[in-house]
Amino acid sequence: MAELRIIGIDDTITCEDIVQTIVKISGCRVSEVRTGPIRIAGRGMGTVWVRCPLTAANKLAEMGKIKVGWFSARVEMLPGRKLHCFRCLRPGHAKGQCTAEEDFSNRCYNCSDIGHKLQVCINKSFCILCNKLGMQANHRPGSRICEVPPLPRRRLIISGTKEKRTGPGPTQLMETETELEL
Repeated sequence: MAELRIIGIDDTITCEDIVQTIVKISGCRVSEVRTGPIRIAGRGMGTVWVRCPLTAANKLAEMGKIKVGWFSARVEMLPGRKLHCFRCLRPGHAKGQCTAEEDFSNRCYNCSDIGHKLQVCINKSFCILCNKLGMQANHRPGSRICEVPPLPRRRLIISGTKEKRTGPGPTQLMETETELEL
C-alpha cells in the first residue's frame, strides 16, 4: 500500500468520486482504496489523503494529474512512514509489541491532552514524550520532526545444559547460555 495526496479538488467532488476515478484509472478494487476527508485549502480548492495499492499509486503519481469530474487534480506520492507505536508514541515497533511502562493511547495525537481526539482538536501541537525528555515539544507526537529515540531492545538469557563429547569415552554435561534479542 502507498499514500497519495490529491490537490485541487473542486467543492462539488466527493470522496466517492475520487475513489471511483482511482479505480477506473488503476484497475484496483474499491475495497482497496481509502480516503480521508476532503480538506479545503487556499482558493477554495480541496485536498484529500488517499491510500491505495502500490501499483495503483505509482501509476497515478506518474500521471501527475487525474481528471475528477470536470476538473483536473494534481497527484503527489507521499513518503513512506516509519513504524510507530500508538501506545508509547515511540518509533520502531507497533502497539502489539510494546514493552513500555507508559501508555499514552488515551491522549490526543496533536496536543497530548486527555478527553478528546485528534479529529476535534483545536489546540497547538505538543509532544508529551519530547517534553518528558527535555527536548523541544512544539510538534505532534511521532511527527517527522519528533526525535524521540526508540525503546532499548531487551535481552533474554536462557541458561541450560548441553552434552559435550570429549572423545571415545563418556559424554560430559556443559553449562550453556544463549542470548536472544527481543
